[in-house]
Amino acid sequence: MIVPLNWLSEYVKLPPKTSELTDRLTSVGHMLDKIKTVGHDTAIDLELRGNRPDMLGLVGVAREVAAIFNTPLQPPPTSPLPKTDKKSPLVSVDKSAADLVTRYTAFTLTVRVGPSPSWLVDRLDLWGVPAINNVVDITNYVMIETGQPLHAFDLSELSGERLILRRAKKGERFHTIQQGQVLNLSPEDLVICDTKRPQALTMIGGLNSKVTAKTTQILLESAVYNQANCRRSARKLKISTDASIRHEKLLHPSQVHWALERALHLLKQLASASPTSQVSDYYPHVPKPVVIHFDPTQVTRLGGVNISPSQISGILTRLEFQVTLPKVTVPPFRTDVEQ
Repeated sequence: MIVPLNWLSEYVKLPPKTSELTDRLTSVGHMLDKIKTVGHDTAIDLELRGNRPDMLGLVGVAREVAAIFNTPLQPPPTSPLPKTDKKSPLVSVDKSAADLVTRYTAFTLTVRVGPSPSWLVDRLDLWGVPAINNVVDITNYVMIETGQPLHAFDLSELSGERLILRRAKKGERFHTIQQGQVLNLSPEDLVICDTKRPQALTMIGGLNSKVTAKTTQILLESAVYNQANCRRSARKLKISTDASIRHEKLLHPSQVHWALERALHLLKQLASASPTSQVSDYYPHVPKPVVIHFDPTQVTRLGGVNISPSQISGILTRLEFQVTLPKVTVPPFRTDVEQ
């Protein structure tokens, strides 16, 4: 996970020495791989060994730093989404794909497409992500911030101006957003289609509905899929993207809404965006919070260290767990904590 320090410092106060930051991150399991300098920023590359999808976003890294150094977390600003229309025709999920889609949330906006400001281009460059235009760049930027993938479609290029999620037909062909790359699909693959043809896969968008300088309206979406299916499709089709890496992890569906709110905030600022529909939200099974019975004495028995209940509560609270010992409620983004 590449972590540009100037960027990270917008969410949390950092110690004066980079070595102090990396040593403390290493001490809690986030190993330093390398340090590099790009332009005027220093970036640390963390080797994330645990199953921590929350750490695949800079805000997740900042949350960890805030807990380590007992300093406040400053989440990025967001804008509220339009109301949800439970009968919205914008998105539907075919019964054949119901086991592959956990949540799919989308709405439409008018936008003014143009070049991104230099600060956004520079930050994407730190990640090795080429700048395309302000709309596409914002979706990439928010994914890096939050760890939650998003995608923008040119609404005028979607037949029927709606999306249908289904399993691919045997031998169905899909043209990726990378011109010239054509994939042969099978019923194992989940496809995001308009009323005529596939327009995206879980890991990459399509050539026909990409956002260009001529785009004036977009459909903006964010989703959580069956992570095992995402991994199988990505390996079979030999497509690896930043989005596929995240979709292969156990993302929590509650993060979808937050990522879209963040994207909307930036689109309003940088692309003069204005919502033109209510939100379509396919979310049939809302997971219950994970509540754990936590006995503080087990920390000493299993870990061999003496940590007081008050210290334990403080650490967990800084990590955004809700603590009323012996009951601990796990924050939704920590899908690695189950028992």
